[in-house]
Amino acid sequence: TYWVSTGGSAPWIRLPAARASHIVASRKIKRLMTGDLGSPVLSTPWFPGKERHLLRAQIARISATCTLAVAGYYEEDKGDDEAPVSKHALKLTEDFAFPEHEMLANRSLEGWVHACPELLPIGKCSWPADPEDEEALSEETKKAMAAINDIKKGGSDAKDMLAPVAGDLPEHKPEDAEGSPAWNVKAYGDKGKYKFTEATMSYRIAAVRSLIWPGSITVAQGSRFANLYIGNAMKCATLVDPLKESGLPLANASPFSSGNMLLPLAPEDVMEEPNDLPEEPEPQPPQADEESDGKDSDEDGE
Repeated sequence: TYWVSTGGSAPWIRLPAARASHIVASRKIKRLMTGDLGSPVLSTPWFPGKERHLLRAQIARISATCTLAVAGYYEEDKGDDEAPVSKHALKLTEDFAFPEHEMLANRSLEGWVHACPELLPIGKCSWPADPEDEEALSEETKKAMAAINDIKKGGSDAKDMLAPVAGDLPEHKPEDAEGSPAWNVKAYGDKGKYKFTEATMSYRIAAVRSLIWPGSITVAQGSRFANLYIGNAMKCATLVDPLKESGLPLANASPFSSGNMLLPLAPEDVMEEPNDLPEEPEPQPPQADEESDGKDSDEDGE
């Protein structure tokens, strides 16, 4: 549940639940927020909702991509028969030892994992189950299921929970590059280590910044970490390397494109100068004066 406010003494307003249709539509448009939750979203393609729905959809997209955790801090909660849990439930790992900050600030990104389920192209975290009795479905439902199956054939399954962030955007990763092109990691602060009565502590800070959603950062210090986002809810393509094969930018992030992923950020390379065509004789050569008796057309008409 998310609550928003314009600041000051303005009231806090609860945002609606995220819907798959809003998430899918938000991937096709680019629009800055106005601060008016009831304002219409004037865009092409059409967005089926108000600004409050667009804001909630963007929060869902940012959370699914940028919610990170230290590797090993969480483990999947399988639950039991007496206390069933949701499919993507997590729990704290018992006797977890927080890693050194040198590992968390390593460019390989081995110390970080995703802590939120991935969103599929249909705007959900998992594919819908096949119906047991297809004949009982309406024609509209059958068409919707057929469209989802077509998308499923062309796509892939969602990543597992707690998937390492080092595997993000492998199709954009340059040769011999370390880590992932989707993230930038850096260490800040004092490098010294200080001994206390029971343990050795460091004030070093490891920060992982998202290059897909500028403004998203995950920081770790001591034995704690936190996720934070301060931005305009706009996906970015200029900070991520283009596709290795086609050279196209990151999908659904091109500016001035309404989210069309096939629109490049720059025109293609100028082609080579074509060869000059051979000169041909005039198809209608001027008539010689001898053939016209040396008279002008005006004199002929007199």
